[in-house]
Amino acid sequence: MRFFILPCSTVVTKKGRSLFLIVSMVFAFTLVSIAAYAGTFDGPAELPRVLVQSALVSTPSPGKSWTVPAGGNVQTAVNNAKCGDTIYLQAGATYTGTLTLPAKACDSQHWITIRTNAPDTALPGPAARMTPCYAGVSSLPGRPSFNCSAPKNVLAKIVYNGNNWYPVYVSDGANHYRLIGLEITRTPGPNVVYGLIFIRNTFRADHLVFDRLWIHGTPNSDTAHGVSLGGSQFVAVLNSYINDLHCVAISGACTDSQAVGGGVGNLPKGPYQIVNNFLESAGENILFGGGSASSSPVDIEIRKNHFFKPLTWMKGSPGFVGGTNGNPFVVKNHLELKNAQRVLLDSNILENTWGGFSQGGFSVLLTPKNQTLNGVNVCPSCQVTDVTIRYSRISHVAGGFQIANALSDGGGIPLAGQRYSIHDLVVDDIDGTKYKGGGLLAQLGTGPRVPKLQDVQIQHVTAFPPHTMLVVGNVLSNPDMQN
Repeated sequence: MRFFILPCSTVVTKKGRSLFLIVSMVFAFTLVSIAAYAGTFDGPAELPRVLVQSALVSTPSPGKSWTVPAGGNVQTAVNNAKCGDTIYLQAGATYTGTLTLPAKACDSQHWITIRTNAPDTALPGPAARMTPCYAGVSSLPGRPSFNCSAPKNVLAKIVYNGNNWYPVYVSDGANHYRLIGLEITRTPGPNVVYGLIFIRNTFRADHLVFDRLWIHGTPNSDTAHGVSLGGSQFVAVLNSYINDLHCVAISGACTDSQAVGGGVGNLPKGPYQIVNNFLESAGENILFGGGSASSSPVDIEIRKNHFFKPLTWMKGSPGFVGGTNGNPFVVKNHLELKNAQRVLLDSNILENTWGGFSQGGFSVLLTPKNQTLNGVNVCPSCQVTDVTIRYSRISHVAGGFQIANALSDGGGIPLAGQRYSIHDLVVDDIDGTKYKGGGLLAQLGTGPRVPKLQDVQIQHVTAFPPHTMLVVGNVLSNPDMQN
């Protein structure tokens, strides 16, 4: 393998099915709206083959309408609903307990819609992002302003008040549900809630759209997952505000948190659409993989989202917020792929992450992992392949990208990590001291006894690391650096 260092750019090439890298200080930052992909590849990476059809016109509910008043039983209404029905929940009302979405034999022309009874004109438009303003909250400390000059409570709230269960639980076989204009949360307290919208890894579920929701935990409690995708297919998370997902270090009942997560289990998974959301989590804002699996999630579209971690979660910062005992939340990264195929990350903002726990403050990790659980390597088929990352901005981090093929802690070998296209990005405020990490743009490498990292292209990236742009390591051959 040869590495060539050129002025203002770095080029890495290798003959045959090679690893090649081009880093240049050229940038064209454009937030684009993509209705369809013009081609099938972006550089070496294949783009998603299948897109989730999530427009309102694609999820019709032509049947009867039912209204559940404040204090009414939502579950009874959902159980009795027929395919194609719409269930209206009272705007401003709180419904306590778990809403279970049962399996029904619905189809693409007969979706069940569960929504607030506030008129459409009182909500954000079909392609606009929900904010807490629509639940009567004008601002959240440490978060970006959502420009709420006239807060109003037009959402219906589903709040879980127990332990180890979920506000919204998706049954095995559930299909063709669309949720609109709901606040989905939990009560404060020391109990852990493992998911706010939860699909088990062993459950088949398909054709689900979560649209214009406020999904959130509470400021100090352990809440592990916002939307847990489990064994699902054709799922969209759209135009929603997801926040306060975190696990307390040392004393917490959970150890990892995500706004959206999936990629484990043995069932087919994907396609997924994660578009135009505010995604906040202390662990990974989005994670695919990290557990036992014999299949990979495919065709994952992640566009126009704001990935965010409040700096008030950093111990020692002004206005610090952590667990009730003062311990901080476990912080990891913005996006981590351990098991995924054909992923598009396009037109996103990724803001604030730091090290000090089990990771080094990188924003994006592309690291296929044959995870070790209880001494057993449980995912020999895990791979990260065909990933495109483009037209995005990364800010206030200890590092940009960690890209590696490596053994798991138990010596597990992943199937593959290859074909990555990364281009047209700005990565600014890289600070290893402030954000507790290496302070570099990218780290790439292949560990011993694993498939080689190959076909990686990075171009048109403007970055401002304090000292090191790029670290490349490969224990299988000696690099030849020139110029």
